[in-house]
Amino acid sequence: MAPTGDPELVPLWSAIEAYSSGAYQEAIVPAAVAVEYKLASVLRAYFKQFAGEGRVDDFLQNGVTFSYQLNPLLPAVMHGVGAPKLRDEVANKLSWLRGKRNKVAHKHEAVTQDEAADAVVAALFGYQYLALYGPLPAKASP
Repeated sequence: MAPTGDPELVPLWSAIEAYSSGAYQEAIVPAAVAVEYKLASVLRAYFKQFAGEGRVDDFLQNGVTFSYQLNPLLPAVMHGVGAPKLRDEVANKLSWLRGKRNKVAHKHEAVTQDEAADAVVAALFGYQYLALYGPLPAKASP
């Protein structure tokens, strides 16, 4: 049964269901999309403190790719709000997931069970980190 309260959880749930049913290739894109949605939501909330919603949306959709949202934007924003750094292991797997998503979506690359498991776990950890620490307001300057 899919979650109902948070629409950003729907693709994550789809990834988990795909993995659980053995559809490993079908787990990759929704796992990546779940993190992309949540990250964009967190960054949007943060940057709206400093610019209008339209400008922020344009920046996130057209000015900066998911790769650059993951690094350097996410670490800078989380440092700015006083959140702990996302562990390198998770950040590296999310970067890997971004690349794997592109290969699956554009080249129909095969996915092993281990790769699908890595994708789902990275998405779960990344999503939970974002849900826990963002969106937070910027710390006041001294």
